[in-house]
Amino acid sequence: MRALLLIAMACPGCVLDSSHVSTELVAVCTEDVPLVLERESDTRSTARVEVKKVGAQVDDPDAHATLDVVSLAVLNGVDDLAFAERMTLDVLAPGSGLPDARVVDAPVAGTASVTAQGDDTIDLVDYLTADELAIRLALDGPSPGDFAVLFDACIDVDGIVVDDEE
Repeated sequence: MRALLLIAMACPGCVLDSSHVSTELVAVCTEDVPLVLERESDTRSTARVEVKKVGAQVDDPDAHATLDVVSLAVLNGVDDLAFAERMTLDVLAPGSGLPDARVVDAPVAGTASVTAQGDDTIDLVDYLTADELAIRLALDGPSPGDFAVLFDACIDVDGIVVDDEE
């Protein structure tokens, strides 16, 4: 027992039992994720991404998570986003009973890329800790047909952990 205590004191930060480890999240970010937006109607193009098991857990009663920023850059199928008038981004938790959370509703400047701030009044903790998570991106304006963009987004997180399984 003394040897175990000595090892623990001599090795601060060492993991003695790595069968259960959690990582506290500081941010959840995506970078250069290709999304295909499909023509939903004459005036709307949409894309949806689903995550089946998020696996996040609240670790602090004051936990919070808010979308910081989202950006799109043209990948292919169009030269620019000049046709788009408005961008919306919704976070969904299918099957949870949570309402869709509109975290971005912003005008589009009509260039090859666009960046918008997230609504920091919408707390996404319940969405990140749900069994399923989805995002729905929409560009409103005369739809040119199917095209692809690179999607970047970053959610600021505090008080949420993810279990690391071996």
